[in-house]
Amino acid sequence: MLWMMRTYNKTFLTNNFYYWKRPQIFGIYLNNGKGYIDFVKYKYNYYSTFNDSTDNLYAKYKLEKKKLNKVGIQKIMGNLIDQINEQDRNNIKLLESRFNEMDNIPGYIWDGNINLNGIDENFVTEFYKVLELEEFDSLNELDKYLNYGEIIKVINLFKGVTNKLKEGKVYKLLFRWKSTDQYTYRHSYNTSPSLFIHSETDLNILMYKFITNFNVYLIKYHFNGLIDLDVFTKEWISVEELKTYDKLINRITYLDKKYKDEHELKLNLLNRRDKGYFNNDNKNYNLITGIRGLNYGLILDNRSSDYNEMKNVLNINTGTLDELYKTNIGGIVYFLKVIKRKDGINEVSLFSEKVIKLLIKRNYNNNDLNSLVSDKWTDKIYYGQGNGPGDGINEHIVVERKSQLSGNWVKFIDSEIVKTELIYNSKKLTTSYKDFEKDTNIGTIDIETYFNEMEEAVPYSIGYKTSDKLETFYIRDGIGSDDMILECINKIFTNKNHNIKLYAHNMGEFDGIMILKSLMSTANKHEYNIKIFTNGDGKIMSIDIKKRIKNKKIIKISILDSYLLLPINLNNLSGIFNTEIKKGIFPYKFVNSTTLNYIGEVPDYSYFYNITPAEYLEYVNQFKNQSWNVQKETLTYLEYDLISLFNIIMEFNQIIYEKFKINISRVRTISGLAFLIFTSKYYKESETPIYFSKGKLESYIRQAYVGGIVDVNVHYTDYTTYKYDVNSHYPNAMLQPMPGGLPRISSETNLENIFGFVEAIVEAPTERKLKVPILPVKRDELTVLFRGTVKGIFFSEELKYAVSVGYKIHKILSCVEFDRVEGVFNEYINDIYTCKTQSEQEGNKVSRYIFKLLLNSLYGRLGLKAKNCQLIILPDKDLDKIMKTDDSEVLFKQNNLNLVRSSGPLDSEIVRIINEEKLYADKTEKLDPSNPWGSNSSSVQYSAAITAYARIFLNQFKNLKNNPYLGGDTDSIIMTKPIDEKYIGTELGKFKLEHVIEEGFYPSKKFYLIKTNKNEIIIKSKGINNNKNLLNYENFKSLLLGNDLNIPQSQFKKEFKNLTITREIINKKITGVIESKLHK
Repeated sequence: MLWMMRTYNKTFLTNNFYYWKRPQIFGIYLNNGKGYIDFVKYKYNYYSTFNDSTDNLYAKYKLEKKKLNKVGIQKIMGNLIDQINEQDRNNIKLLESRFNEMDNIPGYIWDGNINLNGIDENFVTEFYKVLELEEFDSLNELDKYLNYGEIIKVINLFKGVTNKLKEGKVYKLLFRWKSTDQYTYRHSYNTSPSLFIHSETDLNILMYKFITNFNVYLIKYHFNGLIDLDVFTKEWISVEELKTYDKLINRITYLDKKYKDEHELKLNLLNRRDKGYFNNDNKNYNLITGIRGLNYGLILDNRSSDYNEMKNVLNINTGTLDELYKTNIGGIVYFLKVIKRKDGINEVSLFSEKVIKLLIKRNYNNNDLNSLVSDKWTDKIYYGQGNGPGDGINEHIVVERKSQLSGNWVKFIDSEIVKTELIYNSKKLTTSYKDFEKDTNIGTIDIETYFNEMEEAVPYSIGYKTSDKLETFYIRDGIGSDDMILECINKIFTNKNHNIKLYAHNMGEFDGIMILKSLMSTANKHEYNIKIFTNGDGKIMSIDIKKRIKNKKIIKISILDSYLLLPINLNNLSGIFNTEIKKGIFPYKFVNSTTLNYIGEVPDYSYFYNITPAEYLEYVNQFKNQSWNVQKETLTYLEYDLISLFNIIMEFNQIIYEKFKINISRVRTISGLAFLIFTSKYYKESETPIYFSKGKLESYIRQAYVGGIVDVNVHYTDYTTYKYDVNSHYPNAMLQPMPGGLPRISSETNLENIFGFVEAIVEAPTERKLKVPILPVKRDELTVLFRGTVKGIFFSEELKYAVSVGYKIHKILSCVEFDRVEGVFNEYINDIYTCKTQSEQEGNKVSRYIFKLLLNSLYGRLGLKAKNCQLIILPDKDLDKIMKTDDSEVLFKQNNLNLVRSSGPLDSEIVRIINEEKLYADKTEKLDPSNPWGSNSSSVQYSAAITAYARIFLNQFKNLKNNPYLGGDTDSIIMTKPIDEKYIGTELGKFKLEHVIEEGFYPSKKFYLIKTNKNEIIIKSKGINNNKNLLNYENFKSLLLGNDLNIPQSQFKKEFKNLTITREIINKKITGVIESKLHK
């Protein structure tokens, strides 16, 4: 059992309930199957409804006091000494002492007692349900509860307490319970936190506070038994005193804001607006570069009136090496306090003359200097040889300046700027939490279809499976496809299934489309709210369906795509997981609108897919003495699919939870799962923090994010060659030093000094000097291995390797530097690789498959691209706004509902005009021109570096003098001769000899046939289904004789305009190439 309380973004966990708190609403999920309680009427910030109520005054006090405590009320009043009179000052001191009283100060009065018997979890559950009643004063409805008598005792006790409270007074209340264990008879005492009450306090709210504290106690101590409950109250403060304090707080808050504005206390804030890659238009940068080297300005001494006025304000110690300067930066006069340390470092503080003069005018406080400083930095001073801007001088004064406020860094040589590093502030990735209980609220859903005369998929059966139920539905008279699907969804919507995750294999491409169409087409028959989650390309990843039922309770189910977690077909999955129930045999091609009720002989062999004649005969023999029934066999086949996938998902979740304490139901994809596992168990946030990239910086680095390279250097070999695969190629690359820390926009132009990403003009060597080009660049989203000279953005380490094999850098135009960080992913990679290896040794196919997926899925999630497409279902009344403000189109319309594809907001200027002119239907709501999908969560610098390291590793084998490289894939190479044995092994990053090839045909990338020394024929044909063995040795030979090859392919096509899936036959053309060897 588990409960959760969330206050905005903060989560607390115990072991009985799920519940959260949010503004204006409170709800509890009872995870013992007894439902959900929604306390909308007990608004948590109930005081906001009454402007002059006692509750509101107390709430305002709490909020303002919290703000003022950051600097202290008395300190602020010191600043406002001439604006706060003595009486107000005394009132503040008096009332503050009241508010600061602790609960253990004597003065509480005993106010009542009751004994509660047989208290356990059911008592709490029923008490919460009582709070749902519109009016429980009459107690008429309580006799249906098992704990009827005990609940009445509590209600009467607190009614008695509140009836004794005096009007105009505010009280504190405590309840203390003495518990007696029913087995050991031991006693223990526990006291609640104090509560704020008065004569008008709502009894329901008081009951809620009591049972919430009581529930925490039961959960913490796992108590069942006898409770002796005492209530104590204490007169605290009068309402009039509270009002007096409220007025004073309001006045102080107003005056403090005015004071801060007048004295420009926000001068130290650095403007971080993203105005381009290397735009230095921010105050901090202008300040640290405005003082050139050690030219601090005019030095002041005791003969200067400024010096005598400033020395006390700025704490200038005349007996030390402290110095005071005055200078002008950008038209603003500044004072510089310089502390010269013995280690050759100057500590510099910069103050605006205007601010300091205002401080002197008022009753200043030296402690405020830190909040008034415009910038603080250190200047590291040393001598450099022969690298100045110079004039033949051998020694130059070097100053390395680093701001303590922003981290920006500048290097001067003889007062000239030679390098700058501007820190690009980014949000840090935080550690994820683990799950304390395995999620078993998981199920499966599946739809069976036939294809009509238009080759459109028509649902005729649907079913779902949960941990304790399997139910199927079949099309029938009066119940068409849409109503059948709605009937299934209605059956799933029970209290017990709240928050269930239902998995369908390939849901986003098939089942999800049909469910959306059904729910939109039957919208007049239900009240479901539908939310679609898509990836960046607009492909459906999951569908949330919600419904509000009686007592304002919400039930939600989620339909997810299991293919995104386990990306192979269900037949192969069943083989790997060795499920007891295998995917069945069924004549898909036999079913149509006229055979839905067929009963008779087993359909002919031609109606079956992918089974052998022997398997067909075995199937027929099962029906020797009985008729074959379409409906019965459909439902049997459907049940097999549902149970098989259910067993797979449950075993998958079990393995992940046992190893990592993570539930798969928290994510939608295998890359998301890998990321969650990494951030919850292996990520060292304090030691090796990961920062997100965003805006133009993210776009800049993404240009260097290039995938693996596929080469075809020869089309045919008739001699022995060798194919090697790298063991966990990308995971191995993740062990290399990573670009960590905050990014720094730098003016560095020496590649050897850069670790990060470089925009440069680069010239590739000719083919004579380097046979196989190795440096990729992006051109119109395509990856190109270029010849000649290009401008591109590259990972520094890959560019360094390219230079080592003959590439030339003409000019470095810009760069973004990072820290070189070791070991970011090492623990994750090594641990999971060990698990994978151990699974292989034990012959555990399931674990091996899962750990292999996790190994290869993390790096891609780090480079996740910001979402640029979304599917939304909107009613007609909300359509006008999105159509005028977003790049959007209506894909499907039914029953006043619209399926809209949005590619994000229009240009912000257009949105501004729409706002000003009110060109959309809703006149009360302004439009937000920012990205509607929220901020990006990409750390693309890591993905870009990982893929670059992977290419570097393979590139070392592509231009060997005595062993020509013939071609390869992203993680494999085909060589003319065996490679050195030192590169071969079972360890991470070593090669495995996959095949010794005696003959090979390579017409195009990722499309080849090889004949091995074991006389095996192996065909790889990405994008072409070869289940019918249409590709063979003769096909490939014909292709290399220059003949084109057309391969018929059956494929499903989604049509969002009418939410249909059609089946079509297309011919995929493979272009022939002429291989001279085969023409001889």
